[in-house]
Amino acid sequence: MEFPSELFGSVWHTTSLERYSMIVVNGCIKVNPDIPDSERWGTKLGEKHFPFVRSLGGISVFDFRDFDVDATDWATFVPCRTDWQNAVWIEVDISKLGDRFKSAQSISPLCQDSC
Repeated sequence: MEFPSELFGSVWHTTSLERYSMIVVNGCIKVNPDIPDSERWGTKLGEKHFPFVRSLGGISVFDFRDFDVDATDWATFVPCRTDWQNAVWIEVDISKLGDRFKSAQSISPLCQDSC
């Protein structure tokens, strides 16, 4: 599968069409939207396996600003929800977030050289 060129150079959040409608109604992407844990990414195995971003009180995003598609097997970390018929990609304007945007490099020593 070829990487979607529209995603290069920006930060993105992906969601279902149904959840996108909730985002539009709310006017923002909520940290903890009103959906059951059973429908969230990576929560079916219980709290011990929740995504790291949830422990930070954040939202999951994909940072494709300096992304080298040839050096990364991107399909292994971009979720493909087979239970969704469509996926909506929302571009995040991180300039509006100030110091609230935390890159992988800023929170994990493991990403200092490899992320």
